[in-house]
Amino acid sequence: MRKRVLMIMWHTFKEKVYQLKRIIEDKVEEVGSPVTLDQYPYFEERLQYKDQEVLIRRIKPSDIKTLVAIETLAYEGKGPWGITGFNYDTKRANTCYYLLENRSRQAIGYVGVRLDNDEAHLTQIAVIPDQQGKQWSLLLMNRAIQHALDHGAKRMVLECRVGNVKAHKLYMSYGFKLTHIIPNYYRATKEAAFFMIRYFKQPTQQLKQLVQTVPSDRLYQIMTLSFERAPWSLKDIASNRRLATSYYFGWYVDDNLVGWAGFQVLPKEAELLMIVVLPDYQQTGIGKNLLQESLKRLVAHGIVKVTLEVRKENQKAKKLYDRTGFVVTGIRENYYSKPDDDALIMVKEFKEENDTNISH
Repeated sequence: MRKRVLMIMWHTFKEKVYQLKRIIEDKVEEVGSPVTLDQYPYFEERLQYKDQEVLIRRIKPSDIKTLVAIETLAYEGKGPWGITGFNYDTKRANTCYYLLENRSRQAIGYVGVRLDNDEAHLTQIAVIPDQQGKQWSLLLMNRAIQHALDHGAKRMVLECRVGNVKAHKLYMSYGFKLTHIIPNYYRATKEAAFFMIRYFKQPTQQLKQLVQTVPSDRLYQIMTLSFERAPWSLKDIASNRRLATSYYFGWYVDDNLVGWAGFQVLPKEAELLMIVVLPDYQQTGIGKNLLQESLKRLVAHGIVKVTLEVRKENQKAKKLYDRTGFVVTGIRENYYSKPDDDALIMVKEFKEENDTNISH
């Protein structure tokens, strides 16, 4: 009796294993058979570029191996996707890949774009090594951006290896701005990635008071990207934010924090401890808006005087403070180090709650 029960259990187990095997095989077969979906109809265009005729077209299922071959060459065998990744990505209804070929129909490179509502995501762009440096990536970028615009995207985002200087310069030339760094983004190499964004339509901008749910390492990252030598450590920021007298404000472009200001607040008076804006967002008026709107919030809470210290040689910052109505009231000699510099003491007093206008 016991033997018979064991035999039944064994056969039941084998049946379950067989069923599981079939499910896995079916899934592999499904992923391995991508199709071109009608959501993005087939597209091809012949272009004359630098005395060469090329063709850029939407990929077909038979092109998957070509994408893998290009990636393998472009990444020296260390491509992040491979056959599994491409099979999965090209199966998505919201993803489209374009292939660039020469007159002989030999592949030059490819680009991939994914659309999520009104946001386009540049998933990959690659050109085979012997064709790099010939600006074929410009044609691929143009096609990706046009695809995004044709389908109503308001912005485009991408990730770029921190060490990939050429790619970073390419994206910057197309108006992409660095918003933050994603640590260990590339699993195989544990490399970090720049997260970059380009807006096709004017984004919303606003000031928010930064609460503790906004991690201090995000503020520290903005600081390290903005200074050659960060004046504060992550521990400095975290400990200062925990003080009851600390007020921190952040400037957001859409949902991306691009700058922040920290104040120490006492009855009637406040000290500006730090104000910092990401490099790609400097010289756009964000620093001025961040400071002005922060001052308005402080005045609304009864502040009548704000002080700050600034390097004597930091003419860019001093100009911002001058335009915001701060005046020099003193100097601290040899206050800063690495490099050595004096500190200018600047003060702005408020006679009325609405006295936050910027003087030009």
